[in-house]
Amino acid sequence: MGKRMVFNLIISFLVAVAFSIANPVASIAGGEEHAKEGVKHVKEGIMHVKEAIKHLEQSSDPHAKEAVEHAKEAIEHAEEAISHGESASGSSKKKY
Repeated sequence: MGKRMVFNLIISFLVAVAFSIANPVASIAGGEEHAKEGVKHVKEGIMHVKEAIKHLEQSSDPHAKEAVEHAKEAIEHAEEAISHGESASGSSKKKY
């Protein structure tokens, strides 16, 4: 996998995370389904990034190690977005 492809993958993933973080606001206004769908997409994105990490770890590219570190950071941010999305998907339900 080329450096450019990995970079584009990570950028695309971070954009998806940004939309997912914005999704809880839409969830409050438009319903729980938006947040649930956002969580689903972020989880799928995490799977794709983990696959990319496996390929990078097998690469002899000297920049691969740095790309792996960035990808792992992106996964951490995505997991935070999932947490926010899951709490937003239940935020319109009153818990008594």
